[in-house]
Amino acid sequence: MADENEDFFARSACDAAAVGIAMTADAPAADAARAYLREQTRLARLQSENLIEQNAFEISHLKWRRSADRARGAAYVILMLLGLLVVAIVGAAVWSAMHDNGLVVESFSVPAGLAEQGQTGTVVAQHVLDRIVAMQAGTQSLRAASSYRNNWGEDLKVQIPDTGVSLGEAYRYLVAWLGRQTRITGEVVRGGSGFAVTARAGAAAGTTFRGNNLDALLDKAAERIFGQTQPYLYGIYLSSHGRDDESKSVLLALAQSDASASERAWAWSGLLFVENDTRVAEQYGYTAVTINPDLLLAHNNLAAVAWRLGHSEFAHREAVIGLKLLDADAGNELDRRVLGNMHSILAEEADAALGDYGNAVRELRADLAADHTVLRARSLAFLMRDLALMHDPGAARGIVIDPPPLTNRSVANRQILLTTSARGDVSIESNDWSAAKTDMAKGIEALGPRYASIQLQAPLALVEAESGDIASARALVETLPADCFPCVDAHARIETIARNWQAAGALFAQAVRQAPSLPFAYADWGAMLMAQGDCDGAIAQFALANQKGPHFADPLEMWGEALMLKNRSDLALAKFEEADKYAPNWGRLHLKWGEALLWSGDKAGAWTQFATASHLDLSAADQAALSKLRAAHD
Repeated sequence: MADENEDFFARSACDAAAVGIAMTADAPAADAARAYLREQTRLARLQSENLIEQNAFEISHLKWRRSADRARGAAYVILMLLGLLVVAIVGAAVWSAMHDNGLVVESFSVPAGLAEQGQTGTVVAQHVLDRIVAMQAGTQSLRAASSYRNNWGEDLKVQIPDTGVSLGEAYRYLVAWLGRQTRITGEVVRGGSGFAVTARAGAAAGTTFRGNNLDALLDKAAERIFGQTQPYLYGIYLSSHGRDDESKSVLLALAQSDASASERAWAWSGLLFVENDTRVAEQYGYTAVTINPDLLLAHNNLAAVAWRLGHSEFAHREAVIGLKLLDADAGNELDRRVLGNMHSILAEEADAALGDYGNAVRELRADLAADHTVLRARSLAFLMRDLALMHDPGAARGIVIDPPPLTNRSVANRQILLTTSARGDVSIESNDWSAAKTDMAKGIEALGPRYASIQLQAPLALVEAESGDIASARALVETLPADCFPCVDAHARIETIARNWQAAGALFAQAVRQAPSLPFAYADWGAMLMAQGDCDGAIAQFALANQKGPHFADPLEMWGEALMLKNRSDLALAKFEEADKYAPNWGRLHLKWGEALLWSGDKAGAWTQFATASHLDLSAADQAALSKLRAAHD
């Protein structure tokens, strides 16, 4: 750089001297100076042109380098994205393989002659898969699919093995390594006597079926595979198709196996509704909730079985536990679509056990408005019963219950019991003792000796007493279990009808000990004391009943009647008004309310209550009392 500067300054000095000479008069020197200046001008022009070309080249080169840099950068980005895409694809494949729980039926091995007739290995595999799909779809279960040991979901397919190396084969090996697919393999062999069909799940030993009908053999193979891979669902499938003994065998084997605690608890719970011996079924329920205290369906089933046995206090406790589990969102092993339905059923059971029939009816109507079918007949039967016990037999008679499915005997038995019991309650509320006896007797006969029918036998004994046959009533009730709350309570009421006060009191005390949290024995005991003439003792029992079941109308209404017997109709009015909140269509309540208003001096109010009572169900005795009151005070 210093040399260039010196050259520049030297040339600048020469040029200045040449300009000076050229400006002189000395012609030779001036010509030489002018020639020098022209040469220097030409050189300067050449240098300028060279610089312009060089500058253009440099600019072009820089532009090319910038484009090349951009291209290299873009290539790097593309390579990076491709790398990320490959990683994502591999990661997705690994994740999918790890979570692949589907069912794959591989192409069966079949004889060449059979394949030539159209029964290829793929066709045979599809037949097996179709049968498995049909069984799965034909099983109604409240259990969530995700809770099964083998949850296939909708991922069921036939697989034809690829030849050579392919992405499909690579993914298959990845699934075999990381996943939990259920793979079904098998073969068909033609023998002299027909066919031999063998099918196996995974590495388990295969089962061979022999016969002449290939389709029937494939159906049997598919059913065996379904039973091996989905034992709980298979047990429910068998029960729902009238094969209760086989169902019980499958579920009992699962319950006593080394399967997970969840699977065993589900199996014990399923056995509750397959076992016709109710006491054995209750023990199954105990086992289920002991293994898994959070299994909601087990508590629900156990409550239903305890109710059938007359273990009313325990049934109520199990219903309350079930509700608490639902409120704590512990119903995650149930199909989410039925949780609302389950809540309504458990809430109805808990409410009805305390005499709160108004809330029970609201729960059932909300439940029936929902889109479900599995428990619809059950809900309708409970709705009929609760309306009757709410003293609204007219509304109860309007309930239509479809006949139970005959394919499932266990379900049919339960529905016969519920429907017959509900119809009996309607007849009892209407004081139609003949109809009640007929309905209950038919129900007991239909259920047979194997299926406990305490919930029919206890009220039947009471109906016998109400009909005037105390001897038959006592004979029947004394055959019933001593640990059955409705049986003991019915026995006490029978002795009340017989005016055997001492025996009735002892039996009511026993009933209270069996179900101390429920209001019914207290209310019935109060009714006995009132019939005996002990109004103060009766009021004490009605107060206890009201404490146990604040929304139970019966003790409030009878409390009002006891106050009227003590000539305190003014105090009785409040009890009748409160009872009306929980049983607004109770004919006798409005009759007695009107009578209390009449004795309190409110004739207009009394006539309003009498008019209401006249449009509601009244016994013959109450209708006669109403006519007498109207005639006497018209």
